[in-house]
Amino acid sequence: AAIQAADNDPRPRWQWGLAAPALKLKSGDKIVLRANSDGMSLDQIALSSDPNFDPEKSGVISGPVTLAPQPVTGVEAFDIAPQSLKLRWKASPALNIARYDIHALGNDGKVNGNTTIIASTRDTNIEDWGLRPGTAYQYAVVAVDSRGNVSPPALCKVTTAQQTVQTITSDVEAAERDARITMLKSEKGVPLATLPKQDDASAAKGPAKITYTFEVKEEAPFMLWAQYRPAYVPGDKMSVAVELDGKPAGNFQMRHPYAPLAFGSFDGGKRPERIWTDKIVLNGADVFTLSPGKHTVTIVFDPKVGELQHAFGTITISNDHSLRPAGYDPRANFLKKWY
Repeated sequence: AAIQAADNDPRPRWQWGLAAPALKLKSGDKIVLRANSDGMSLDQIALSSDPNFDPEKSGVISGPVTLAPQPVTGVEAFDIAPQSLKLRWKASPALNIARYDIHALGNDGKVNGNTTIIASTRDTNIEDWGLRPGTAYQYAVVAVDSRGNVSPPALCKVTTAQQTVQTITSDVEAAERDARITMLKSEKGVPLATLPKQDDASAAKGPAKITYTFEVKEEAPFMLWAQYRPAYVPGDKMSVAVELDGKPAGNFQMRHPYAPLAFGSFDGGKRPERIWTDKIVLNGADVFTLSPGKHTVTIVFDPKVGELQHAFGTITISNDHSLRPAGYDPRANFLKKWY
């Protein structure tokens, strides 16, 4: 029999094994093979009455062939919303399916490994979110067996529900600013607002605020994006309070401008300026439903932070959850060897 060994078996991946002792068979007999370890795969059985028969050298029997698992069927979308949808399918009939890989296909409609994969699951359904309203998407579901063999893709085309796309940007220069807030420009000319170091009397006046105003035309779930320059302060000061429509909404945890655990290790005071653009997450929430009309987003500076304060630029709100504003980069590239 042509047998493929388990992953932790040191023997070759495929080999012919000779059953011993020799079998005495008569017409109509059935052969049952049982593996004594997990992960064994049987490909072919060769029967011969010649004790010197070698299946590999016989020239009659081809080598073992690895077959792809059978594909899933009935892929369909349901619970289709403007920014999210769900997919479900019928399981592959193959017996050793380890998982299902779900791919979001590009314009070429091709499955391209880790470039297009968005999820893996053992279930027969997933939810995809972060989508743009009224936009066509194409998905492929691929069954993967315990040996890593993949099935042909099963495709599904779907369009997210219609909703007026609203992307609104408010510049810091047009924002309402506390009198203690000052404007500055980054090294690359980006307008920013910050709170300089305050004396005791000024700090006693309480937080200083920047308030951005937005006019929403249609109720929708919005994501908020902030452009900011983080200060070189310890990790416990890497957040600012945020208010929505004048009410406290939580703290926005910003990205550090330095590598983790590197604070205080700067060489000769070299502190490269970082301008990040990130999604505002408040108490674990990153989507906020806004009704038609005027809304405000307020950044709250704490004067007690001292000389090194964060600085903020534009704020963007959008119900296009696929939006990644200019300047967004999920990688924290700290340009090695500056500290």
